[in-house]
Amino acid sequence: MTEKRVLAKLPQFSLETVWNGSFEKQTENYLADHFPFRKQFVSLEAHAQLYTGNNGAKGVYAGKDGYLIPVPVKQDLKKIAANREAIYHFAKDLDIPCTMMIVPSAGSILSDKLPYNHDAYQDEEVIQTEFEAYLNPVLTMVPLSDTLKDAEKPVFYKTDHHWTSFGAYLAYCVYMASFGQNPLPESVFSVTSYPGFYGTGYAKSGLWEMPPDTLEIYFPPADAQTEIIDSAYKESRKQDSMFFKEHLETEDMYSVFLDGNHSLVRIVNPKAEMGKLLVLKDSYAHCLVPFLAQHFSQIDMVDLRYYTDSVSELEQQQNYDRVLMLYGISTLCESNDLVRLR
Repeated sequence: MTEKRVLAKLPQFSLETVWNGSFEKQTENYLADHFPFRKQFVSLEAHAQLYTGNNGAKGVYAGKDGYLIPVPVKQDLKKIAANREAIYHFAKDLDIPCTMMIVPSAGSILSDKLPYNHDAYQDEEVIQTEFEAYLNPVLTMVPLSDTLKDAEKPVFYKTDHHWTSFGAYLAYCVYMASFGQNPLPESVFSVTSYPGFYGTGYAKSGLWEMPPDTLEIYFPPADAQTEIIDSAYKESRKQDSMFFKEHLETEDMYSVFLDGNHSLVRIVNPKAEMGKLLVLKDSYAHCLVPFLAQHFSQIDMVDLRYYTDSVSELEQQQNYDRVLMLYGISTLCESNDLVRLR
């Protein structure tokens, strides 16, 4: 599981699979995934790419100080336009405040950690010209780049594309301030460190001699009940915490935050003074939402990669007070999940 993906399973022989060609294809995939010393060969090939001037060939730059930084996002103009259009029409029809925060990529923020030769990161230009200029009439764009660049502590992991809990805390502060609310000071959170975290950059790069990160959790003054409402489960699951610590003993440590990706996750804190918040998101929201749960009595997180129902109908049923759209720039530029926004 070093590569953080499920390896191909042994194919099941049948006349049908032989006839349609799937048996042959599945067999090739199985042999490719299970040949002896696979890990060593993958690592050898990664180093060969690195030392022959192909740094970034696997989608990750070997940067300075042990950073494994994703290469610049691919700007798929058709997907950008489709996602932008879907966001515009959804926000335009809302009768409640809607805010959008786009998380720049690590390479855009950590320019001092990039290798000597690298492609240009155009995150800020894309955010401003492709999204902010178009969406400003219907929602509030809250910029994050300057805040992340000026941080006094690491805001991105070295081996993972996600921001750190401190990076998420800074974004939480910016968001609360954007509508006149005071965030909680960092000092009220109990910060606990968990070593041995290897992220997606580590898995993709094949540079498996890199040391692991230390994952930090900012435990808040008040925890909240988390309910996983997911079509993958026959019944919803509840627990009286936003932190699923069993994941800290697995290779997917980042899922400690709200149990990772699900179609709909509801966080309830009856002691919070503010109302209901709808968060449309990708995985950057997972370590940020626990901060917001200190203020909102109910937060519904919707992931359009998995949620197939109408978000507009959910918004009307739940009578939210605010909407937050929180996405990494790669989601907006490379995926087409937001076209489901309706």
